[in-house]
Amino acid sequence: MAKSIIALTAEQKKLFQMMPKPLQAMAAKMKKAADEIISHEVLGKYGLGEYVRDVNNNEAKYGDAAVPTLAAFLGEDPNVLWSCQRFCNAYTRPQVAQMIKRVGAGGKRITFGHLNALSGLGGTDAVKHRTKLEKAILEEGLSVRALEKAIKAILGSRTTSDTPGRNVRVAKDVLSGLSDMTSSTKKLVNRIPAWDKGVFVRVAAGQGVTKKTAPQLEAAKKVMDAAIEKLTAVSVRLGEAITQAKRVIAQPNRPAPVKKKVVAPKKKVAKKKVVKKVVKKAATKKAATKKAATKKVATKKVAAKKAVKKVVKKVQKRVSAAARIQAARRKRRPGQ
Repeated sequence: MAKSIIALTAEQKKLFQMMPKPLQAMAAKMKKAADEIISHEVLGKYGLGEYVRDVNNNEAKYGDAAVPTLAAFLGEDPNVLWSCQRFCNAYTRPQVAQMIKRVGAGGKRITFGHLNALSGLGGTDAVKHRTKLEKAILEEGLSVRALEKAIKAILGSRTTSDTPGRNVRVAKDVLSGLSDMTSSTKKLVNRIPAWDKGVFVRVAAGQGVTKKTAPQLEAAKKVMDAAIEKLTAVSVRLGEAITQAKRVIAQPNRPAPVKKKVVAPKKKVAKKKVVKKVVKKAATKKAATKKAATKKVATKKVAAKKAVKKVVKKVQKRVSAAARIQAARRKRRPGQ
């Protein structure tokens, strides 16, 4: 077998040995190509992170808004570059090189999606949690989505994406995002008086306090502490964003924001055309039916009018005949 970047697992070796020789040669080539794809992506993103870190640490050399400018030049979202730097700060290059060589059960590999999610873990226990989750990825075949849920559970925070059928909506622009942030925070603050009356006043008075109350209060406190920590981080980032926004505005020749052209998928365009055609056909058919119905009614009215005229003529004839007969009878009577 041609040498692959990544070693084969026992299961892969067994499958490989069962293949005919021509298929073995093709499997070797494809395995090598697949390994290179993962390796190139991970190492490429790590390299980008190193560049971003260098630019960010040398503001005097590269300028205040260097990273957003580079993002515009590359046609990327600045968040992509910041995530590469975060990945770079979380792992060393030797650690990454070793990580991409690891193979789990059924040939499971650690991808950049996994590493990007793991980079979000911070604090003193970050390394311990990462090691545990890396093992779960290889042994249990943990997907990126499942990994993100596990990380949220470790951090003790929940978002709307934890609710089945609902996803976190990303604002279409900065102003919309700020509006959502402000309104959501106000709603949270407005609920505090209700919490005060519903929980703290009752507990102080000893109302509804049971053995379960203390553990539930402790659990609520953990969630609240985690929320406060995150809100504090958001407040700090808002301060940084204000400073950055002022710098960008003050910059005389700042690059215009790159607008990504949204191209509708071919299937959707085709579907819209079909729907439009069907609607047009239905409208034409409806108009034709209405026209035919109107014509039919008009024809019936004309026929009815003719019939009425015919009946009137007959009645008039009979009345005239009756009058003539009556006149003749009067003439025949004696004394007249």
